[in-house]
Amino acid sequence: MLELRDTLEAVFCMVIAAVWFGIAAWVGWVALDWVFGRGLIGQVISVGGGLSAGVVTYASIVLAMKLPEAEQLRRLIAGRLGRAAPAS
Repeated sequence: MLELRDTLEAVFCMVIAAVWFGIAAWVGWVALDWVFGRGLIGQVISVGGGLSAGVVTYASIVLAMKLPEAEQLRRLIAGRLGRAAPAS
């Protein structure tokens, strides 16, 4: 049987994290755009930095919410990097 409650809970958590991704990416872009300007190199830095801030924010939030999929991905990455991932 489908575990609808668990699925909806995970989707809700991911939507919350996605909202924070957007906020962090926009704030990062605005700050870096102000520093580096609107030229091509400035925009590469601004957009890349904003996206990086968003990714870090999203990953931090889903890991803090202890989503099973995020924990599984963390363990997979830690294993590939040769680090022992602590069991949750």
